[in-house]
Amino acid sequence: MSKIDDLESDLRHLYHLLDVLCDEQFGAADRDRCNALLWIARDRAEMCKEQAHTLVCAGGA
Repeated sequence: MSKIDDLESDLRHLYHLLDVLCDEQFGAADRDRCNALLWIARDRAEMCKEQAHTLVCAGGA
């Protein structure tokens, strides 16, 4: 398994964890807030993944 595969697996677990935590914290009544938080987290995670991919491809990691 490559470093990128590891990172993508970790991101999937993080997405799931954030989804569960938002449901527990805010419940179904505040789903818009949960979705906004998840969108921000996923956007940041995607940026990290792209940066990691760039480093791996450049031989920097």
